Amino acid sequence: MVNKNVKPNTVCRNKNCRKLFFACKTCVGQNQWRAIACSFECYNEYTEQVMKARSLGETVSLLPERLDMTEQEVVEFQKKDPDEIKDEALTELIDLGYSEELESVGVHETVKMINEDIDNSSNEYKPKKKKNKSSNNEE
Repeated sequence: MVNKNVKPNTVCRNKNCRKLFFACKTCVGQNQWRAIACSFECYNEYTEQVMKARSLGETVSLLPERLDMTEQEVVEFQKKDPDEIKDEALTELIDLGYSEELESVGVHETVKMINEDIDNSSNEYKPKKKKNKSSNNEE
């Protein structure tokens, strides 16, 4: 059963995108690109932004920008045992109503389906780009 009401839980770190999307806890726990950006292209662009900011002496967060977790909660979550992270991710997806999809196509394809549903929803919005108050702010 596909749950069309799944809400985005992450903001793309690419400052030229800032799209809302869903990232499963496996990606967050393993610090995969899928937890940072909505697409591999956005991730590559974000890494360029990070390198440029660092070359200017700026501090840039490399943590996912979650809507459902603070940065400290992300840090603590990433310290968990990988099996515990996997179990939490699977439980989350099952609780959202994706058990059949998990069985048939696996985690990454299921998350891809969730994001396609989010992209096709009519009530999606994009957050405003953050304004830098100084060059040392995190982006």
